[in-house]
Amino acid sequence: MSQAVTKPTTVQELFDTLFDKQSRRSGVIQPPANIAEEAGAFLVEIELPGIEESAIELQVKNRVLSVKAERKLQAPSDKFRWHRVETASGLYERVLSLPEGIDTETIRASFRNGLLSISLPKLRRQEDCRRININAG
Repeated sequence: MSQAVTKPTTVQELFDTLFDKQSRRSGVIQPPANIAEEAGAFLVEIELPGIEESAIELQVKNRVLSVKAERKLQAPSDKFRWHRVETASGLYERVLSLPEGIDTETIRASFRNGLLSISLPKLRRQEDCRRININAG
């Protein structure tokens, strides 16, 4: 059964603003990413196949989250000669502009099987209205 195409929702528009345009710098690989939202956080998953965890640099500055890593091409061997190389090697980079309301102090990340998972917790909002007690006096 096919799904109907729907107009972007507010949440979809928010997701779109999280991702910057494709990198235009030569030689930079922009890895694919997925983003989801739950009640208290956003979850970002970025594919980094063949990269060691120690080669990943993850940082946040001025509401911009950046992921950088480098995958080096396997050194040639005297045993065989390459006829075709289709695997991507070089600098991987993904930059995400974070929306307001992300608690950058509690961002967590994990890496398993070539997938970097980043949890972006939302700040807890204080109630807009609260009752104020009046002291007798």
